[in-house]
Amino acid sequence: MKLRRPPRERVPIYIAALGPKMLRLAGEVGEGVVFFLCGPRIIPELLTQVGGDVDSVARLIVLPGSGNEVRLAARRGIVTYALVPYYARSLARQGFGDEVAAIGAAWHSGDREAAAGQVSDAMVAELLLTGTEEQIGERLAAYRQAGLRTPVLAIGGVEPHRAGDAGLRRLLEAFAPARAVG
Repeated sequence: MKLRRPPRERVPIYIAALGPKMLRLAGEVGEGVVFFLCGPRIIPELLTQVGGDVDSVARLIVLPGSGNEVRLAARRGIVTYALVPYYARSLARQGFGDEVAAIGAAWHSGDREAAAGQVSDAMVAELLLTGTEEQIGERLAAYRQAGLRTPVLAIGGVEPHRAGDAGLRRLLEAFAPARAVG
């Protein structure tokens, strides 16, 4: 499809990539690459496959808290992606192949709750940012140390914040101290 009227300003192209071909394409023609459900351990490998000096962005799921509701929400969220072939391959590359196989087997047998139970604590810890503000900050720092340039925080809420909107504001300010939230 051809644009009838080209944009006045140059539009930066960011390419979402998990597999080798898309990673290379992002490095060849993109200004950036976008990752999702990739832990900090795999980020250096992915950046090497991108090859070019482009921006790297990752959408990071943040679930503040550490209670049972948070753990269950994290596991259920991971299950939904572990069932998608592209994400399943990416998760297996990250060392979670056994979990992905067990999730798929439980899901396809009709036992949805058992599928969530197949998501290991290690899988949650690697792929999502959970816990206290300090723990989430440490995980965010691990992404930066791995070479990620631009984290995009997708903050969800499972456990009610005792301080309501003030608690969410405090959390946002903890991760963006140079900017006032308002």
